[in-house]
Amino acid sequence: MVRPGPGSEWGSLGLPVPHCGTAELLHLVEADVATLRHGFYRTDAKVSHHSHDCPTLVYGVGGPCLETSNTQGSIKRRLTYHPAGYAHALHYLGDTHVLSIEIDPAVAARLECPSLSTALPATAYDLVWRVIIDIAGEAPTESIHASLQALVEAAIGFARRPPSPLVLALIGELHNHWEKIPSVDQLSRKYALSKQYICRVFKKAMGVTLQSYAVIVRLDYARGLLWSTDRPIAEIAAETGFADQSHLTRALTEHSARTPLRLRWMAPCRENFPGAWVDGAWRERPSPSAS
Repeated sequence: MVRPGPGSEWGSLGLPVPHCGTAELLHLVEADVATLRHGFYRTDAKVSHHSHDCPTLVYGVGGPCLETSNTQGSIKRRLTYHPAGYAHALHYLGDTHVLSIEIDPAVAARLECPSLSTALPATAYDLVWRVIIDIAGEAPTESIHASLQALVEAAIGFARRPPSPLVLALIGELHNHWEKIPSVDQLSRKYALSKQYICRVFKKAMGVTLQSYAVIVRLDYARGLLWSTDRPIAEIAAETGFADQSHLTRALTEHSARTPLRLRWMAPCRENFPGAWVDGAWRERPSPSAS
């Protein structure tokens, strides 16, 4: 079931601090595997210190966001797993969409959810956006539930069985330097390993090449800008490392089955963005009844 969430049901998103920015609870999705909450936070919104009652997947697009937590040394990434008991307070410094996916206790026990926070890889981002697109597009309940189940099982599988320290280090390199992805030659020199070995180990662990992983990371930033700003699509493509708008369109269509313009028009909270720049011209957003 998908519906606007009442203000008293923020759950693991935490209660917004009154008179500090604006926060909206856009969707509440209750499924057998998990309960999903989708919040939208305007610049300067704050969330009071709160604790997660159950294992939770958290995904944020937009920001940046300042976090005060009870966990030292955790790596923050766009998609993160937190165990039950994780506690934090938040201050959003830019408009941000947040998904909080609270895993059902019975499912958590079956999947043997770990007890430590874990930064999750970009290979799960397509699964996140499948859920987002299903919700925004008002897909059938069965489709939303299936998307949620696929995401939860993939995320917990990674958290339970992380790859080798070398692969984790390579993942960190690609995320930390996403604006200028290091080449295989640079990674080979830094880790004193052959290019062939690095490529083989990464592909075996992650199921994609280093180059493909880098595209997924850049694509996720592009999706965030498409949802959170009205900037020209060609400008977003250039900023996120794509050769041009056509290159971004091909990548996004492959990974999300949506063109950049179509994905932008699906975004909620877009009352300030009634259209988009396409090929140097402004196009009005069609009405919901338009085909």
